[in-house]
Amino acid sequence: MKKIFSFCKYYLLMYKGYLFFYITLSIIVSASSLISPYIIGDFIDQLMNAEDIDFIYRYFALFAGINLSTLAFGYISGRL
Repeated sequence: MKKIFSFCKYYLLMYKGYLFFYITLSIIVSASSLISPYIIGDFIDQLMNAEDIDFIYRYFALFAGINLSTLAFGYISGRL
């Protein structure tokens, strides 16, 4: 068992920059996937009390930005 870890240690240290980048992207994708339902819920709550339409544009921009970044980071993470 120890031989396996010593074998992997060499490659993990060799590619530690890529590994750190991959873990960071994975955390960002997971966090944005968790935030998305809260944004939708808040949007629905605000929709009930809305007086103007400007907030719809803000929520759309926020939600679109989060989803597009999730797609982009997920793609990059998948390619790594």
